[in-house]
Amino acid sequence: MLDQTAEIAETMLMGLRLTDAGMMRADFRARFGVDMLDVHRATLEKYAQYGLLTVDDARVRLTSQGRLLSNMIFRELV
Repeated sequence: MLDQTAEIAETMLMGLRLTDAGMMRADFRARFGVDMLDVHRATLEKYAQYGLLTVDDARVRLTSQGRLLSNMIFRELV
């Protein structure tokens, strides 16, 4: 069984990698009791500034360029 930190990391990786819609922040908050920005704010904001992620009130998702460089992002999320 995964601990919560590992489960958060796996959920973010799979959600960002497998869907064009990205991760819905409300769904993440409902599942883990915390906003994903509270867990990974620095990483998410850094890659959003590079144009590899979009972060808004509803979701976090990879851009088309972010999909090409996703392993670099994922390394910092685990």
